[in-house]
Amino acid sequence: ASALRPNLENSKFWSLRSLGSRSVLWQSAAKAIPSSPFFGSGPETAYQSLQPRLSPELYRYERLLDTPDRVHNIFLETLLTRGLLGFFALAAILGFMLFTAKKTKLKTSNARISFFALLSYFIALQFGFSVITHAVLLLGFSAVFFAESLPKKMKTLQWENIRPAFLHKIAVVV
Repeated sequence: ASALRPNLENSKFWSLRSLGSRSVLWQSAAKAIPSSPFFGSGPETAYQSLQPRLSPELYRYERLLDTPDRVHNIFLETLLTRGLLGFFALAAILGFMLFTAKKTKLKTSNARISFFALLSYFIALQFGFSVITHAVLLLGFSAVFFAESLPKKMKTLQWENIRPAFLHKIAVVV
């Protein structure tokens, strides 16, 4: 019977290393955000923003030469690297998804599956970080969700109505 019982004393199940290091990272990110509150420090700059503010306590959980390049929390990382502007864009996307789900009542199974996949993705990003594979899945599930949830008249775009506004925006950018 003892061969079938796991040894929980040395198990990673009981390890607080991951939670401890994330706690230090989150506190360091909170200290770094005020240095560039509106536009953030820029994409892929969490490493540079965190380094001057990292507490030595991090090395109670991590190896000495391991330096974090992610915050492991999508909202804090967005605030840090993209500022309030990026944070409000992320919140708007999440809010629009929740509003659409509530308004349409997720009538089809595809809408329900894609909604819960997206919701799971955002929950998982509270403790991890996104990579390109996750981004592809996010876009795929978003496409299915909105294709199944939005009314038919919103799915069909009339080029004649879009073209003047689209060309105007291109002209402003150029």
